[in-house]
Amino acid sequence: MDRIKKLMTVAFAIASFMSFAGPRVTVIGDSYSTFEGAIPAGYENWYTTGRNGVGSVGQTWWMQVITRLGATLLVNDAWGGSTVSTTGYDGADYTDRAFFTRATRLGEDPDLILICGGTNDDWAGAPIGKDKWKDWTAEDLKSLRPALAKTLATVQEKYPKAKILFVVNGVLRKEVKGALRAVCSHYKVKSVEARNLEDKLKMTHPTPDGMKVIANAVMNTLKSMGFKEIKQKPAPKAAKNDTKKEKE
Repeated sequence: MDRIKKLMTVAFAIASFMSFAGPRVTVIGDSYSTFEGAIPAGYENWYTTGRNGVGSVGQTWWMQVITRLGATLLVNDAWGGSTVSTTGYDGADYTDRAFFTRATRLGEDPDLILICGGTNDDWAGAPIGKDKWKDWTAEDLKSLRPALAKTLATVQEKYPKAKILFVVNGVLRKEVKGALRAVCSHYKVKSVEARNLEDKLKMTHPTPDGMKVIANAVMNTLKSMGFKEIKQKPAPKAAKNDTKKEKE
């Protein structure tokens, strides 16, 4: 019963962000972008209410961004443990959850697509591979560079009007971060690195402070892309207690 109540709360919170007049936003990601009740059925989830101190969907990095843009959430296609490539943990075949496999499930006419991935490719030891811009084989797609190339090419073909921002996890190995940004650059896709996350992680995942770091990095870049942050209404002040204490 408690779990049902939590899911209903998440659903209500998400619904409240699906009626704004701002940009239409879609997210595609891994566990950093999950939240129970906010991802497609059958996907692996990581964030549940309270895990890592993240007490609500509103504290996730992506919902903070949507709120600050006054945006509409179309789809959150986040799959915990997923890789950009097809190489999963212990050499498992992750074709079913690879980013390019999911790159056509991003809703109808998004204005902005936020992609946050590459973390599990690094941690699973997926090959970085070499640049290849077309005619990808199954063998090519076991590696990060060609798999990201196919992902971005697919997204741009399917959603030609959408602006795309790729979020790079700042704790990844230098060569992985370099590969992600280089492929993005080839496709003229903006990328941003979420830096200074090292002390804002628990069990390798962002705490509320880590979520804020990612959200702020994303928002700063989105502003340079022409998106505007709406003014947030100040929280209501607590009522002043004028009741006088009784004399002891």
